[in-house]
Amino acid sequence: MKREKGDTYAETLMLLMQNYSIEEIASARDLKPVTVYSHIAWLIKEKKFTEWHRFLTVYEIEAVAGALKNVNYTGELKPIYEALNEKIDYGKIRLAIAVLELENE
Repeated sequence: MKREKGDTYAETLMLLMQNYSIEEIASARDLKPVTVYSHIAWLIKEKKFTEWHRFLTVYEIEAVAGALKNVNYTGELKPIYEALNEKIDYGKIRLAIAVLELENE
């Protein structure tokens, strides 16, 4: 039986609330960490997960915000990654963008 898409986010959220790390969630759910980062970004945007500080520093958010001002952001993460000299990984960039979008609502 195929699961509803929202169920996968709910499962990730349940594990987050039990203080699992991204790697632990990926392992427990047989997912790649990048997928878990995507789930967390969605949960942040939907205001279902507010503890983003567990995975991001203020410095990382500010760095991504600065990079966004210097690139033509079209949804692709690679230009941001390159603007940050490859120092912040894609997953964290995705989370930072979710936090910034939420702050700009």
